Amino acid sequence: MRPFLTLIACVTLLLGSFAIWGEYFDGLFNEESIVIQPGFRTAAFVILLLMSDVILPIPVTVILATLGMTYGAVVGGVIGTVGTFVAGSIAYFLCRLTNHRISGFLLGEKGVKQIKVVFQKHGGWAVALSRWMAILPELVSGCAGLVRMPARQYFPALICGVAPMSFTYAWIGSTKAMEKHTFTGMILSAIIPLFLWALVNSILRKKSA
Repeated sequence: MRPFLTLIACVTLLLGSFAIWGEYFDGLFNEESIVIQPGFRTAAFVILLLMSDVILPIPVTVILATLGMTYGAVVGGVIGTVGTFVAGSIAYFLCRLTNHRISGFLLGEKGVKQIKVVFQKHGGWAVALSRWMAILPELVSGCAGLVRMPARQYFPALICGVAPMSFTYAWIGSTKAMEKHTFTGMILSAIIPLFLWALVNSILRKKSA
């Protein structure tokens, strides 16, 4: 019951943030208002925006497409990967640094044990396959931190999720056809991590053995 209540509270906070700031951030990246020039400062600004997705309603896919439009598919994909990777890392470390009392309060002692078992078996899949979704990515990263998911498993899974999404939407943005290919971006961002993590997970298992 405690994990469910915590989930509801987190989703409520994120939806509240979206209600307050969502329209503002969407407006930053529409075709009428956006004026982005390639350069280090712009790249740094966009990375900071993507990092703030942990607490703010950042339109990640729109930003990634804009990076592709501005920098091209490859450079835009690299910048997007850095920003989304750091966002996932922040969520993970913020929750991992909490002590056992806080994790017990948020999830309950029984909930911590149950979720820890789930993440031991399927945590990598959850992290890798959740990145293209709305709201869920940072919640999954937070749970991974709370139950102390090993960093050697979490970060490879994270890169398997953020890199395909970032490069896919950057490529779509570089074609200047974001509205026509939104569904294509979602499909590729969901399917590629599936095969990528299967490969990486297999390698990690062999090394561990």
